[in-house]
Amino acid sequence: MNYDLLKEELDKKGVSYEEMAKCLNMSVSTFYRKIGNQTSPFSIRDADIIKKKLNIGRNKAAIIFFNK
Repeated sequence: MNYDLLKEELDKKGVSYEEMAKCLNMSVSTFYRKIGNQTSPFSIRDADIIKKKLNIGRNKAAIIFFNK
């Protein structure tokens, strides 16, 4: 997972961690841990929600969520 690219997309689209956590139905602290690679990675469901919320294409989503 490319955490830096995800953070960049959040910033570029003006979506706060708090807003994204709410969309994912998780606490802000859990989102911080996930995006900081300190806990289990985002699920496929989470990735789909993030992709839709940030309006990113399939190719960029694959780079963010599936490339190391």
